[in-house]
Amino acid sequence: GGNTPLPLFRALAFDETFINFPWQYTHVWQADERCVSERTHGKLSNFVQLSLALLQFIPIPAYHVHRMPVRLAHGLCSGTDQGGKVYGSELDAWNATRFDVVVLGVGTDGHVASLFPGNTQNKEQLVSVVYRSGLNTELPGVQRMTLTHKALAQAHKLFLFIHGEAKHSVVQEMKIFSPQSNSESSLPALQVATENPERAVWFIDNAALISSS
Repeated sequence: GGNTPLPLFRALAFDETFINFPWQYTHVWQADERCVSERTHGKLSNFVQLSLALLQFIPIPAYHVHRMPVRLAHGLCSGTDQGGKVYGSELDAWNATRFDVVVLGVGTDGHVASLFPGNTQNKEQLVSVVYRSGLNTELPGVQRMTLTHKALAQAHKLFLFIHGEAKHSVVQEMKIFSPQSNSESSLPALQVATENPERAVWFIDNAALISSS
């Protein structure tokens, strides 16, 4: 989700390094999605951006692309439709409850997917619908569908991307946190990554590491 992974998606689509990537054996799942209309808010749809940057350029079977069902019979992320359970059932049906690789961009507040500081979720679910309120969101209060901490933390590999000077403060906060301490970080990125730290791979650019101010 978001803009952070887009350069990676474009590289997968166009870089010769990946020309023989086995897309015919690959399945693509969404980590999270905003409950928005693609027609009116396409720029905010993670699936639209994923399609524009990657999916339209690669030879992946259509049934290997698993988009989050944010719009079903009763509108966007309707509780009646229980889209989170629908996606969870699809994960179970494909035996995809443990991903090979999960790609996550880290937000300025340390969120990953749509797991924000202070959000609470059912720890047994793989997918949930969360209500996002607060600052720094294009549509205040918009609902989101997201993979949960459980689904993300049990992946074989976690690739976490932190890019840009705006992320410097969250990098500093992560550096202060000690995994050996008894306290748990409030940052979802660290909560997910420290579940199995040997599986987490961090990609942090210089702008995020070294602030110019």
